[in-house]
Amino acid sequence: MPFIKGLFNWLFNFGSEESQPEIESNKSDLVSHSISVRGFSVPKLEELVETNADAFLFDIEKGIVAVSDGVSRSYRPELWSRALVTSICRSGLPMTDERIVQLASELEIEPQDDDAWYTAELRSKGSHATLISAHLVRQEMNDVVELTSVGDCCAFLVRNELLVDSWPYRHRDDFPARPHAISSIGKNGLGDQVSTQWKVSYGDRLLLATDAISRFAVTALNRNPLISVSELFPFLDVENGQEEIFNEWANESRMATAVEDDDLTIVEIQI
Repeated sequence: MPFIKGLFNWLFNFGSEESQPEIESNKSDLVSHSISVRGFSVPKLEELVETNADAFLFDIEKGIVAVSDGVSRSYRPELWSRALVTSICRSGLPMTDERIVQLASELEIEPQDDDAWYTAELRSKGSHATLISAHLVRQEMNDVVELTSVGDCCAFLVRNELLVDSWPYRHRDDFPARPHAISSIGKNGLGDQVSTQWKVSYGDRLLLATDAISRFAVTALNRNPLISVSELFPFLDVENGQEEIFNEWANESRMATAVEDDDLTIVEIQI
């Protein structure tokens, strides 16, 4: 699967029968209007795009968005994060330990010619990644977003242009020093999985972000509960050139240490 880079724009159109999510009990209740999704991702400063260990993917028919952050100190985390989001979008939710084991067995990570001597030890310890997913369910009275997370990626709810909620962390101090992660070997980490539901309305926006952007946004929200999303993320407030503006914002924010120097990924879902 080609790696997703930069800006993507999809339309999630519930108006046609073939594009509705697969919900057995309430297909007749689905509301007919579109949801737009766009995502942005850059590697650490001074690093190549190919080294970006973050990945995101969106499946139109299943109504699923998945974002994963490969743990840098594990082996080939960029491949593992891509494998996780691909598995979720292909096979749906929930993710299970059995699927993780199968996915790990199918993932062929060949040693690279430029692998350092210590990579043999890394390979023995496996690949690791955090993960957050959103399942969008359209209903007549309330639209529902089902959120699932392993680790320190976060979801944010934007209403009336204000950042009104975050999950699973609401305070910067809530972020763990060693977050849970899904492993390609041994204990896979799904026992540390948490989930919740948000009721959303037409006009709301949902943001999914990896840890560095999440900490930045949670900190800003703690300082100002009425902060606007355009103040935090100006690249979301323009129609054209979003990718270039995101890249500028990411570089300037990291150089100013407002955001940690890490791979940065954020996905916006417009309800």
